[in-house]
Order: sequence, then structure tokens, then C-alpha cells
Amino acid sequence: MAPNESEVRLYLGFIARHQQDAEVSYKVSLFTAQKNLQTGKEALTRFFAYNKLMPLELEVNSYRYENVEHPAMVFTSCVALGNLPPETTVKHLDALFQQVFLSKEGHKNKWQTEDWAHSAIQMLTKEGLLEELQADFWLVWGRGYTFANATKFGYPAVPVCNVSGQPLASEWPLPGKSTL
Repeated sequence: MAPNESEVRLYLGFIARHQQDAEVSYKVSLFTAQKNLQTGKEALTRFFAYNKLMPLELEVNSYRYENVEHPAMVFTSCVALGNLPPETTVKHLDALFQQVFLSKEGHKNKWQTEDWAHSAIQMLTKEGLLEELQADFWLVWGRGYTFANATKFGYPAVPVCNVSGQPLASEWPLPGKSTL
């Protein structure tokens, strides 16, 4: 099926959190947007899990979504995961994502935002809303992480790669400049 400009795409977004030694730490979230989203013209919707600190320093994992008007001010880079059916709504995705289990344990012996994204993508695939990724999620996440670390970015663009970690020049290019 040929891509349709009106189709909603699903992305795995990388948000720089802090630098530890020479390596940057990233939070990840899923977001939906039209291809070539114009900053400031239409908002994208970001779906994410996060840690809330409760009284007595109890850590509780939570989920929510928000609209983002200026993606370049939020995301360091992102991975294009695929298209969602045109009838997919934020309300529908929110209802599904609220069902994603928020574990206290994750793939690095502690819960991380990418653990939620992994479970959410599995749910979308199971529900028939997203085609199977062309590679294992953790491989895609690792390629996205490497791409985020290698990217030189600037407002108003957000560098985008495919699930193989290859740059997609067709997505959010800087006028007259390469995004890498």
C-alpha cells in the first residue's frame, strides 16, 4: 500500500534527559503525527509513561498523553515506526495505552520509559493497528538511541530515522541543510 499523506504515523521519540559520563540518557515516548508535520501549524500527540514520586518517596509509574506544538523543542530525534489506520483517534489510542501494564521491573533490572513503549507497540500490533516492526523492538530502540547520539539537530527540524537507523531526509528537513 502506498503511503498516503493523510495517514497518521507512529514514531518513537527520544528526549534528552541528562548526560552521564560521555553518554546522554534519553526518555522515550510514542507520538502520532502527519508526515512532514509543520512546527506550529498542527500539534502532534505524545503518549508516554513517567515516574511519579509520592509521599514517603514511593515511586509510582503513570501514563498520560499531551499535545506538543513545537516538536523540535521536545524531541532530540525519532524513529518512524509505521502508519496507523486513518480512523485511529487519540481517544482510541489513549484507551488502549491506559491498559498497558506499568511494571516496576524493566529490561535493565529497573523500569524505563522504553519498557512502556515496548509494551504499547506490542498492544498496537496485537490490535492490528500497527504492522509488525521489521526488527525486534530492542534492536529498533538501540538503533534509535545511536541515531539520537549521532544527530546534529536544530529548530525547527526533528531528525527522523527508519527502524534500521537510516536517516529519512523526507521528514522534517532543515531548509537548505542536512539534518545530520
